[in-house]
Amino acid sequence: MVYITRHQGTPGRNNIIWLNNSVYGYRQYLGDMSFSIQNGAIQLVNRLPLEEYLYGVVPNEMSDSFPPEALKSQAVAARSFAADKISSSGTYDLRDAVDQVYKGYDASKTKSIAAVNATAGQVLKSGGKVIEALFSASNGGMTDIPYHRWGGGANWTFYDIQPDPYDLANEKSLYETIYFPVVIDAEHRVTSWGNAGTPNTTVAVNYIKTAILNSGKLASYGVNNISQFELSGVTSLETHTYETSASTNGRSDQDHSRMPVTGVNDCVDKVYARGSFTVTILPAKAASASAEKAAGEPLAEETPAAGGEPVVSEEPAGEESAGGENPAANGEPAGGEEPPETGAQAAAEQAASAGAGPMGAGTVVSVTDVDFNMRSLNGSDGSSTWKAFQSTSLGILVVEPVYSGSTLTGFDLSQRRYGHACGLSQRGAEQRAKSSDPNVNTYDKILAFYYPGTTLTTLDTSAPPPPAALPSADYTIGKVVNVTTSVNVRSEPSTSHSPIGTMPAGARLELMEADVASDWYMFSYGGKDAYIHKSYVQQDADALISTKFIRRRGNLHVDPGTTCSALISSLKGYSGTVTVRNASGTVISGSTLVAGGATVTLTDSGGNVLDRVTVQQMRGDVNGDGRVTTADYTQIRLHILHQTTLDSYGVEMADINGDGAINIADYTLLRLYLLGLWNFV
Repeated sequence: MVYITRHQGTPGRNNIIWLNNSVYGYRQYLGDMSFSIQNGAIQLVNRLPLEEYLYGVVPNEMSDSFPPEALKSQAVAARSFAADKISSSGTYDLRDAVDQVYKGYDASKTKSIAAVNATAGQVLKSGGKVIEALFSASNGGMTDIPYHRWGGGANWTFYDIQPDPYDLANEKSLYETIYFPVVIDAEHRVTSWGNAGTPNTTVAVNYIKTAILNSGKLASYGVNNISQFELSGVTSLETHTYETSASTNGRSDQDHSRMPVTGVNDCVDKVYARGSFTVTILPAKAASASAEKAAGEPLAEETPAAGGEPVVSEEPAGEESAGGENPAANGEPAGGEEPPETGAQAAAEQAASAGAGPMGAGTVVSVTDVDFNMRSLNGSDGSSTWKAFQSTSLGILVVEPVYSGSTLTGFDLSQRRYGHACGLSQRGAEQRAKSSDPNVNTYDKILAFYYPGTTLTTLDTSAPPPPAALPSADYTIGKVVNVTTSVNVRSEPSTSHSPIGTMPAGARLELMEADVASDWYMFSYGGKDAYIHKSYVQQDADALISTKFIRRRGNLHVDPGTTCSALISSLKGYSGTVTVRNASGTVISGSTLVAGGATVTLTDSGGNVLDRVTVQQMRGDVNGDGRVTTADYTQIRLHILHQTTLDSYGVEMADINGDGAINIADYTLLRLYLLGLWNFV
């Protein structure tokens, strides 16, 4: 195992761990980090104080743009959920996606960080214990209970089934709706809308017509396919039969028929609908035309659901899965009539081949008590034949009557609810926080609604300070800017060279040389020389960097014969006064040569030292072109083999180890340097 321990440091500079996560990209992490091999994969465990953990949860479960009171409610819920999971056993307490979405630390999420700080230590308790505070994106207008979803928490009184009008009122809560008028004609059509997709009304109407046909209630009129009649109105429509394993043919492991501890089951998660309809029998010629029209109607096309929803944990850890209970325990029928299996296309083709038309053409018939499986309309029955709704991410189907004054005008058949609907609705909390009602819009009132009967208490979540800083230097003198995620790093100062890696936005850089090939910075990339374009670099104003000489690990490597004025004129981007002293500490200037051991100091107007580097005479540039490359160690090799003779400058530069001789040791060190395996000191 490899373990990285955080020590005291300068915030934003050297006490953050950067990781390039394959799922989240570059992320910053506070605290300690361990790396180990588990089941053939690398497992990373981030150990950090609870409040710092929440800095990485709140803005990723909610958007940082949410109102402060909503963010506070999320902070308390997330803190409660996490506190309930903390254990002294195991290698970790929480997972970064399955339990709560945790993406490390982002200092730009100021509103979320403020919400965590404003509620520091606050948790929800019931019966003296911290609760497992569940939450999801949108409950679709009605909360639910864990007992229905997973079978656990049968006696939890802090979850309830109750209407949430604020979730419905939020325009960002995902939904799709099909409207069926009481009277369907040219002025009152079946229509649809939604922010998660626009349902296909033709498919929906043909599905209901097929259910009417399969009910057998038009048989006496000689009707044998859906092209022989029109849907003329919907006079009643209501849902029935809770979602259970039995009512969904084993496609669901939830059981929404379970009776809550309150003794009242107001759950809206049902599978079937029962309606009364008016239909008009068509004459044979019209039926044939209707058949041709039906045959040409497309089935529902997939359209992407609306984006921007908060990411939520669907399945809380530790809950039992639902299943095995009597689906008719509350007196509801076990499953209603079977859903129609014949598709609209097949029905239309059947009509086209029928030789005779139906009897009673033009007759308006009232058909009552027709059942159909609503889940066929969103494909959750396992078939896409009648998939009128577009999104596959919404959890409930509901029917609501529509009135104009006191007059019933039709019915909305909608699908909504993004998430499990237990506990806090993030969209509901957002809408409540925007309300002007003081009985609704504060975080404590929001929490009281979603977790009834709980008390808001404060835990001591303070943490001891990190260990004292280690005796090591921070050589970074700049950072990555002007990028959203990361910027390419190259082996040479040109975009014609392939990237050798990336650096994340905001990362600190050990800059080594400026204005390389005019527009590039050289910097240390994992111990190797690399290049980043100057457009993406912000150099510290209190640091020294040269356009001619290389700075490495606090030393400035200059050529022999460099004067003070030449050195100072090569420096750029600093603010303050530069002073050069020789190895004895005497100030030197002008044409005085700068020898090894000299120091270059940057001070502010008050004489305070901002930066200081020690001068080292650069070795390795054997051919005198101002760079250290493979051409230089080739010259050393040829000199050793007596195939060429170096001049005095070349000899001085080739003596890499400074022992006064040019031999294989110098050649080897320079080659290791170019491979990034050794550095000048």
